[in-house]
Amino acid sequence: MTEEQFLEKFIFYDLEDRNDGFDKPNFKYFDEEDFETVMSRAEEAGLVMLGIECWVQKKIKTTKYMEDYDEADDWHRRAYKDLRREGFSCLFSATYDIPPQLLRD
Repeated sequence: MTEEQFLEKFIFYDLEDRNDGFDKPNFKYFDEEDFETVMSRAEEAGLVMLGIECWVQKKIKTTKYMEDYDEADDWHRRAYKDLRREGFSCLFSATYDIPPQLLRD
């Protein structure tokens, strides 16, 4: 199974991809509510989020990276709160580190 297949099957199911062509088609974007679901599912699956992108009005991108935070455990939750606190209304996307054993069929 590819990483994209894994994400579709276990993380992104039943969520609405808001990428209507403003970025590459293989990048999935979610509103705040759906992205909270993405974070919860990623945590449950044991994935590490490496970066989070916030697109404001599909034009301005702000990115937060794991390295920018002292503790890696829940950095993505703190980054998400930081982006929301800054007043951005975002579409969110993330990059993931998926352990190879999860990709085995």
